[in-house]
Amino acid sequence: MLIFIPFAISLGYDSVVGGAIPFLGSAVGFAVAFFNPFTVGIAQGFDELPLYSGLAYRLVLWVIATIIAIVFVMIYAEKVRKNPELSLVYDTDRAHQSSGEFSLPLQVGLFPETHHCLSFYRGWVAHLWHIS
Repeated sequence: MLIFIPFAISLGYDSVVGGAIPFLGSAVGFAVAFFNPFTVGIAQGFDELPLYSGLAYRLVLWVIATIIAIVFVMIYAEKVRKNPELSLVYDTDRAHQSSGEFSLPLQVGLFPETHHCLSFYRGWVAHLWHIS
């Protein structure tokens, strides 16, 4: 999200569009997953169905849900781009922009300061340590 919100705002959209891009993508991908071993593989194992049977049906549902999510975000984004006052978070975004929260440091890169980079790598090391 750190990249998508400033990116969307720099393109003339709002922070809802910036949040919807990663969150709707992952939500649709998980909700109608056609190959997820956790949601599909385990559930089909419980019901004693052949592993990944019905793949074509789930793939069609995923395509339809993905198109619906993309169209929803595009319609909302275009509405906000044409008239920013129609944004659900217009006042909040203006306050953040005037305080400089969406300004240059967030748009330069993912980790503008060294401690953010170190925290990121420390998190990955802890994650890998716990799963091994």
